[in-house]
Amino acid sequence: MAGPSASARPRPGNDDMPARRRPRDDGSREGDWGSQRFACYCVLCVLGAGAAQRLVVSMSAGPFAPTVGASGGVHALPLAFGLRYPNRDILLLIPPIPMKAKYFVIVVALLELWSGVAGTRQGVAHLAHLAGMLGGWR
Repeated sequence: MAGPSASARPRPGNDDMPARRRPRDDGSREGDWGSQRFACYCVLCVLGAGAAQRLVVSMSAGPFAPTVGASGGVHALPLAFGLRYPNRDILLLIPPIPMKAKYFVIVVALLELWSGVAGTRQGVAHLAHLAGMLGGWR
C-alpha cells in the first residue's frame, strides 16, 4: 500500500486558527486587512477623490457636474496592491505585457497625470483618479 495521499498530509500554516481569522496570502488587500479595514480604505479613497474633484471643478470655469469619486477609489486599489506586493508580476490584458506591480502603479499614475494636464478625454476626472491614489497612499 502506498503512503498517505497528498490530501491527507497536514498542511503547513495556521490550521489551528478558525478559518475566518486565518490570514490569506492570495495577494488581495482584503485578505490582508480584513473586510472592515478594506471597506474603510475604499470609502476614504472615494471621499478624497470626490472632494478633490469638487475642488478642481470649483476652481475652473467649466460647468458643474455631479461628482462621486468612485473611480478614484478604484485607482487606489492597484496602489494598495503595488505598495504591499511591489515585486509581484502582473500581466496586462491589452497589450499582454508582464510587469512588476510597482511599475504598473507608476505607469497608471503618470498616464492619469498626463491626461489630466493635457486635457484629453473631456468628461473624465483624471485628477480625481490621482486624488484617489493619493488618498490611498499611507
